[in-house]
Amino acid sequence: MIVVVLTGPGGGRVTFLQYAVLGLAALVGLAGQAAAYLISLPEPGAAMDPSVERSRKFIRICIGPAILSVGFVPFLTSGVLSEGVTIAMLVLLLPIGLLVAGAEYAKFVLYGNWAIRIPDESLRSRANLLKFGFVIPMALHQIMSSVSVLLQFAGPGATTTAVMMSALSGLVALTLFVFSILLILMLFRLGRALMAHEAIARAIWSPDGYAGRSGSAEPADTAVVQ
Repeated sequence: MIVVVLTGPGGGRVTFLQYAVLGLAALVGLAGQAAAYLISLPEPGAAMDPSVERSRKFIRICIGPAILSVGFVPFLTSGVLSEGVTIAMLVLLLPIGLLVAGAEYAKFVLYGNWAIRIPDESLRSRANLLKFGFVIPMALHQIMSSVSVLLQFAGPGATTTAVMMSALSGLVALTLFVFSILLILMLFRLGRALMAHEAIARAIWSPDGYAGRSGSAEPADTAVVQ
């Protein structure tokens, strides 16, 4: 067990192992936001539905607040901040968390659009299911977690309510975990389908493939004209 201890301005004791775990979580969060930026990039030459374009813009808008929350969370979970600063950060993180949940909803709009263009009806149905099954528990967990922590600072009378809120938050987190597994499976399927169609498109529009199609098409066109 690692016993290196760091002491923060709020008097909290944080082990080196905790800092390592929090740092890894921050890196994962930043990698997720980098992926969100790539998803939100417009597709050259593709005519998009207005709702898809709005979803892309909303994802890009939410990247900044999400990165800010990634920097806040390690300080909150480490316990090194004073009570006043912790409460202020929790109040700020609540709307940011709801924005991030909205960005996840926008991602599912894109996933559904890609499934339609493949086309794959089962993938589109899965994206529509997770659009609500994943996002709603995510938003509820954010709200319940923030409220339960804030209630702990409200005084002894609110302790029971905070415990009940934490228990409900745990149930919501379990639901979110189940839908997260479904999300991972859906993304693997979607990724394989997109790569397969990319290979087909490259074969069709490569110089050899295009020449082959042109060569076979010209006699038929000529015969029709004659």
